[in-house]
Amino acid sequence: SETKHSKSKKETKHKNDSSYIPDYLKVSNRIFKKMLISSLEDAKEIVKKLNSKDKINYIRQYAYLIHRLFYVQLQESQWKYYYDIGIQENIWCGRVSKKWAAMNSMNYTYG
Repeated sequence: SETKHSKSKKETKHKNDSSYIPDYLKVSNRIFKKMLISSLEDAKEIVKKLNSKDKINYIRQYAYLIHRLFYVQLQESQWKYYYDIGIQENIWCGRVSKKWAAMNSMNYTYG
């Protein structure tokens, strides 16, 4: 159970880490190309042009940036939803103290 608990802790930290890299970016170039072909309509011709490591690395970096953008947008949407409900239900006021944010690691996790 101790191993399971420490693994869970590690996974939680990993998910909140801004350096997290999704699994689809950790695969080989060959598999990455297959994934691109299967995920995009008419991508076969585009993927054929990815004939160098530099081009593939560029696409990987671009995919990572898109991943981060959507992740941040999802977080923003989630917190806006919580904020709106909290205000409507008078659960909390509009501001959070720096001390409370620090105690709950909000400044580390959410900037």
